Amino acid sequence: MTGKDPRDELVDHLPALRAFALSLTRNSAAADDMVQDTVVKAWTNMDKFKRDTNLRAWLFTQHLLFQPSQAEPRGRGCGRCLYRQPVGQARP
Repeated sequence: MTGKDPRDELVDHLPALRAFALSLTRNSAAADDMVQDTVVKAWTNMDKFKRDTNLRAWLFTQHLLFQPSQAEPRGRGCGRCLYRQPVGQARP
């Protein structure tokens, strides 16, 4: 165990989270909101993070990708995640 608190490491990943969110939303305010939601969810669920695993991957997969989509126009998608259909399925 490294001994470093994952909450302290969270700040190190903010630039990458924001860059990814910005690539999805193409809107800086929406990207900032997405990152803020990610940080809040990660902070409150930090007890579920397994130490000595990849915090960055956990942040991206568990939090950033699975939240209400700000990347698509209103009325499209499921509203729960950024991935709308399983791989291989076409959009209606």
